[in-house]
Amino acid sequence: MKRGLSQMKATLSVFGEKFSPKNFSTYIEINPTEIWNKGDEILSRSGLERKTSTKRFRKEFAWEYSLGFIETLYFDEIANKLESIFRSKALFIKSYIEKHNLNSKIEVVVEIKKDQVPSLFLSNSFISFLNDLGAEIDFDLYIVDNEK
Repeated sequence: MKRGLSQMKATLSVFGEKFSPKNFSTYIEINPTEIWNKGDEILSRSGLERKTSTKRFRKEFAWEYSLGFIETLYFDEIANKLESIFRSKALFIKSYIEKHNLNSKIEVVVEIKKDQVPSLFLSNSFISFLNDLGAEIDFDLYIVDNEK
């Protein structure tokens, strides 16, 4: 993190047992930031060590679009960016999800620096957008060390 500021990222995920991420990308005309296939090995993330030598594998197919980390204390800034990208396609996405028996969610990761309490405000517009997508929302909050 730069300058010791808190940061957030939001990721829209569409996932399921029988699913072609490539076909979904073509359908909504947006390229994902990441996809995976059922059976792919789950690799450790950059900077994180796996605590076991047991290999783990993906249990479903997934398509993800992430904004990446943005330095801010206000979730509505992140929500507005994500909504501006997908709002016009929300009902198409929901239709595709229902037709193919898939799931969707928006995962929000918040890295909080000491004394920088973020605002996790959800506007009526964003709640409506979640409903139009048929998506759940998941917040993961992490307190990060200022000294690192």
